Amino acid sequence: MEERTVARLGDVLSIVNGKNQKAVENPNGKYPIYGSGGIMGRADEYICDADTVIIGRKGNINNPIFVAEPFWNVDTAFGLVCDQQRLLPRYLYHFCCFYDFEKLNSTVTIPSLTKKNLGKIEIPLPSLIEQHHIAQLLDAVLTQITNAKQMLTKADELIQSRFVEMFGSQPMSALSDFCDFYSGGTPSKKNPEYWDGSLPWFSPKDIKSPMLWDSIDHVNDRITEKTNLKLIPEDTVVVVVRGMILAHDVPVAIVKTAATINQDLKAMIPKRECNAVFLASALRNQEKMLLAETGQSAHGTKKLDTDVLGSVAVPNVPLALQNEFAEFVTQVESLKSATRQQLDRLNTLYDSLAQRYFAE
Repeated sequence: MEERTVARLGDVLSIVNGKNQKAVENPNGKYPIYGSGGIMGRADEYICDADTVIIGRKGNINNPIFVAEPFWNVDTAFGLVCDQQRLLPRYLYHFCCFYDFEKLNSTVTIPSLTKKNLGKIEIPLPSLIEQHHIAQLLDAVLTQITNAKQMLTKADELIQSRFVEMFGSQPMSALSDFCDFYSGGTPSKKNPEYWDGSLPWFSPKDIKSPMLWDSIDHVNDRITEKTNLKLIPEDTVVVVVRGMILAHDVPVAIVKTAATINQDLKAMIPKRECNAVFLASALRNQEKMLLAETGQSAHGTKKLDTDVLGSVAVPNVPLALQNEFAEFVTQVESLKSATRQQLDRLNTLYDSLAQRYFAE
């Protein structure tokens, strides 16, 4: 790889301010309207030309967006327009994905960037040929990452479709007819003994996959003797019932080991024999309803009331049919697991290449 020079962004691109969109908004407009988080609507006019990188001016400042068509940017988003005689747009985009803009945050409340600080950022500036080579290489990896994410999404859609196919016309019962609900708690941090052990203690930050074998935090193995915490058995379904994630997702998982949980989770304790995979899928199938019914506490945190959770409609079907569905899900989850591993490898490769090309 050839030796590269370094340039300040302000010397190789123009930083275009966004504007209020009210005067140009049109649901059927030709051009997209972008904020720092993505598309917000359509407009009849545009500010930035195609092949421009968006960086948030305020709010979401660490989420670069590459736009391949003309667009209107609102006043919370900067458009970075390259001098293409010196800097290629896709090369800039990958640099922005690598760069940590949070370190330039100029406020202590809402994250914010200034044009002055953006302009001072230094970017490695090889020849246009080398920039093109780097951008092509990173684009190829990014395409594979996108494909892997789409495969995971399609796998989830396949499970949901199979659920509807098998149970859509079956009689329904309330979730509260299938199980009781248990909320956990947080042992006192003032007693170090409570936190000295190997017993899993799950909280919302652990609910990242459908099956959970271990947690980030652990408590004393005899915590249930020392506090009001209860031990939930293996194969227990848990759902997040408090936290800002409930603004857009209702995380559900199956705990595959005896464990404890905190107060922001609810555990489903079956009243009768029930397949955990079936029960978890029934909850996920009703996510839209749960999101619509999510409330808010006095201090603004999203919450899901037990009455709402208990009202979720669950197909009232024999255990044998539940097990048949669970077997199908197990097969799909096996494919998803392999895809996640591939996705992890691809993300690691992308990060490694970005470090190689863009690190100081």
